[in-house]
Amino acid sequence: MIRIIVNCTNAEARRIRLEGWIDTTVNELYEFIGVILLAGVFHSKNQSIKELWSKLDGIPIFSASMQRDRFVNLRRCIRFDERETRNQRRFEDKFAPLRNIMEMFITKCKSNYIPSAYLTVDEQLVTFRGRCPFKMFIPTKPGNYGMKIWILCDAETSYCINLQPYIGRVNGARDVGQGTRAVLELTDHLNGSGRHKTADNFFTNIHLARALLGRKMTYTGTIKKNKGEIPKKLLPALHRPVYFSIFGFQNDSTIVSYVPKKNKAVILLPTFHHSNDIVVDHNEKPRIILDYNKYKGGVDTLDQVVRCYSSR
Repeated sequence: MIRIIVNCTNAEARRIRLEGWIDTTVNELYEFIGVILLAGVFHSKNQSIKELWSKLDGIPIFSASMQRDRFVNLRRCIRFDERETRNQRRFEDKFAPLRNIMEMFITKCKSNYIPSAYLTVDEQLVTFRGRCPFKMFIPTKPGNYGMKIWILCDAETSYCINLQPYIGRVNGARDVGQGTRAVLELTDHLNGSGRHKTADNFFTNIHLARALLGRKMTYTGTIKKNKGEIPKKLLPALHRPVYFSIFGFQNDSTIVSYVPKKNKAVILLPTFHHSNDIVVDHNEKPRIILDYNKYKGGVDTLDQVVRCYSSR
């Protein structure tokens, strides 16, 4: 990966005829990445480069690592693909400028870590306001604007096992069932492993749950109340008492509807639990909901850590 970035960065510097440019090397690129990581460690998000390299009140390790002007030039020229073939590749793939490096990174994520039994699938918004054909606006996410990425995380450690950028519609076709497709593609390399997946109501439906069962994996997720597979008795209603649960069972799946407050209902669809256990000490919540709450936050924790140590 580093060698590819070195070659593409040198090619870009020669293309723009950057004055005084000396070709970068593998070792220097490691130094460049190290400096970027240190900016995150020192919580220097949005701090000016002049401040970081200042002799009076800067951080000494930055100026000891490389010269400020060299860092600026590297940041200006860094590229991740061959510019000559980019337009041709971009015609078929909007993510072409980063696709090769991203695929190599994902391969390493999967090969260097053995995940636990519990995994989380969710979306992450990488804040970005520059030019991008698949930039999105999600008002519920920090930063609002950016690139959406589907992520598969270890629920216990929040390690990123697999990820997939969402590049929007392909050839103008409507993207139907994107949540189901994302989960199945992210977990494809874990078929037959018996691991358990947790996701929110954007992804959950009975077809996904059964597809994962066919791959010898289980699933738990909240489910939207407009899904046809939900019996009417499980929907929110004024007559249902608070902290009351209704369970439904089939051979391969369970559905539970819990009332946290008046005229509200939380509905979950698990294939992992097949019992109606209630935990009295937690507002009489079903065991299914407590387990869901325990494992749902893998991607949220990863997102929090990434933002706390941003080197932007």
